[in-house]
Amino acid sequence: MKSLIVLLGLAIMCFSWSVQARNYPDFAVAPFMHVQIVADDMQFNGVPMRIVEFNSTQPRARVIEFYRGTWGDRVVETDMGDRYILAHRDGDYLLTVDIAADTGMGAKGTLSTTAFFDPRVRPSDTLGEGFPMLPQSTVFNDIKSVDGSNYSRTLVINSNHNLQRTYDFYQRRFYQEGWREVVPASGSGEPVQAAGRAMLLNRRNDELNIAFVPEGRGTMVVAILITRR
Repeated sequence: MKSLIVLLGLAIMCFSWSVQARNYPDFAVAPFMHVQIVADDMQFNGVPMRIVEFNSTQPRARVIEFYRGTWGDRVVETDMGDRYILAHRDGDYLLTVDIAADTGMGAKGTLSTTAFFDPRVRPSDTLGEGFPMLPQSTVFNDIKSVDGSNYSRTLVINSNHNLQRTYDFYQRRFYQEGWREVVPASGSGEPVQAAGRAMLLNRRNDELNIAFVPEGRGTMVVAILITRR
């Protein structure tokens, strides 16, 4: 499970598929905060959003003070100990500041803007559409985004089948579709190890990284698809 969490964390830092450009509201940033875009325009389970990372020369308390002063009484705050979250509604959008615990080196965290209140937006009921799956599979997340000329899509899928059955299905299916492993898996043809397995495939300008991790009687699948134009 640890390997799954690490892979998913990396996936969320590099996101695929073009989403319609939106006019997101301006997100106020204090002079002592430095920001870097993580995903300028993405979809999380069908809901458009933008994510920006920030770091600061000032402690967390200064960042909290800045947003309290900016948003006044229209802010909701949640102290989770290792994280402090402030949320504010701006029209059809929810603006969220997620600040990590102080480390003595200044505050850091993320600023996210989500079209949460847009009446035209509905969470997708077609998660995983176009991606092969075994019967009785459940899609937990389907994240689509664009980063310059790269498109990426990240899926988290729970397969109701065991590790060997799930791995064999995807290996056979993607080989049939013209994908090839960049580095053939060691021990190819041998039973899949209980700890999990991964495949790195490419097809022309497309790259596909899939991790398989046992989860109860089934298998958790994390797939990251990147298309370069």
